[in-house]
Amino acid sequence: MLEPMPLPRHAAAVSFSRLLCSLALFLSLAPTALPTTAHAQVGFVVHGEAGGAAMLSNHQRQALGFDNGATAMVRPGLRIADFFDIELGVGALWFPTPNLPAQGLGRIFVLGGGIRLEPMLGRVGRLFVDGHVSYAYTGDLNRLAVDAGVGFELQAGDYVGLGPYARYTQVFASGPTDGSDAMMISYGLSLSIGPSNRPAPVDSDGDGVFDDTDRCIDVPAGQHPDPTRVGCPMPDTDGDGIHDDGDVCPREPQGQTPDPQRVGCPLLDTDHDGIVDRDDSCPREPQGERPDASRPGCPQTDSDADGVYDSDDACPTTPVGADADPTRPGCPDGDDDGDGFLNARDECRTEHAGLHPDANRAGCPMADGDHDMIPDASDACPTQPGAPSSNPRRNGCPGLIVLHADSISIERPVFFATGRDTILHRSTPVLTALAEALRLTPEIHHLVIEGHTDDVGTEEDNLELSRRRAASVMAWLVDHGVEASRLDARGMGEGSPTAEGTSEGAREENRSVEFRIVDPAAMSDEGASR
Repeated sequence: MLEPMPLPRHAAAVSFSRLLCSLALFLSLAPTALPTTAHAQVGFVVHGEAGGAAMLSNHQRQALGFDNGATAMVRPGLRIADFFDIELGVGALWFPTPNLPAQGLGRIFVLGGGIRLEPMLGRVGRLFVDGHVSYAYTGDLNRLAVDAGVGFELQAGDYVGLGPYARYTQVFASGPTDGSDAMMISYGLSLSIGPSNRPAPVDSDGDGVFDDTDRCIDVPAGQHPDPTRVGCPMPDTDGDGIHDDGDVCPREPQGQTPDPQRVGCPLLDTDHDGIVDRDDSCPREPQGERPDASRPGCPQTDSDADGVYDSDDACPTTPVGADADPTRPGCPDGDDDGDGFLNARDECRTEHAGLHPDANRAGCPMADGDHDMIPDASDACPTQPGAPSSNPRRNGCPGLIVLHADSISIERPVFFATGRDTILHRSTPVLTALAEALRLTPEIHHLVIEGHTDDVGTEEDNLELSRRRAASVMAWLVDHGVEASRLDARGMGEGSPTAEGTSEGAREENRSVEFRIVDPAAMSDEGASR
């Protein structure tokens, strides 16, 4: 056995008793003296160790024959926090002496206390490190001893931990006469029994399924858990409150108007205008920004597609065009007198502007008291209808022709050879006056020359004759300086007589040529007579 230390037995007993009392008092007051955290597992625990031992110091091995042995310890304690214990310790180490049978069995009994740190590694187990100060009894001697250990205990249950450990123990000699310190190691299995060696299970989403098995730790399983995913609710992809397993339209929310025939689906709205098809009079046409109050789901109609809805359009079948009538929404601006000036800017809406529009009054003709299409300002005979003349003193004075709004009248007829289209020489004066008037009036863009005949002969022959006579007059005018593009010759035959009857006088009057102004068009016959 270990050599005795020079410490009086009664003094050692008193010191040991004081240590025991101090440790017991500390253990009883520790739960109230130290705060705990929300996850601290406070309570009494018991740690036990059993295994082999090996002496490290040479004196004990060589002189006393202590080499390998066994050990057993029991350490009751108080768990202050989930990772921290304060504990007492009692146990023994035994070292047989097979090489020195006379020496007998070496025994060391220890009693003391210390602390233990044991952090949890996940849910697998605890790593522990501890240290103690003890009295060591070696035969008749009491000596001071310290030890430190390390180990790992696997969780065998909520209250049991089991695993390997290793420990270093040193018993101090009291002086030179007591030999050297005894140093040894022990090893074996460590067993812990106590309240909840395992951390409390966590249920983050509060659905009764702990996080270690919960596939959706942040989403409660709810009233409809998913049987294929523990701790998860049944999916609701479109978020309409109908779980996918019962949702006919799992990717389309049922919305404010669910379809009673299709669970989880909205009522159809084909044109996506917010009016469901069953209430939509135009299910395939969006109602747009201007819905029709009389037809739910339909846009207001615009029959002429001019941007003005029919309900506001005074001309629903006529596009408004580029020039809108300011007095009639949706209508194009009109030209009541047909003079090319739209009503909105025509200061004389019912009076044709004529050949000489007034530059100071849009749409109005220049003053023409005798209505011969020659403005008073340049008319040498402002009170007598006449014709244009290159002689300013004769301009607008009576002659062989008179200009009207829609025609040119001749005071003498154009004479032709009987049954032929040859113009007789005596027609030269009136045709000369006509050619001069046309040259001086470029405002007349299109003049139709109409040839007429009497009723003698067949209708076909008379029609052809009238056409040739009109063409002869046109050719004469072109030869005398009038542009062909302004003229058009037409045969009227006997179908448009200017005089009724079959007398020689009536027939002579019907053998005539008339001149009708087509462009610019006159407003009316009333305008032509002014």
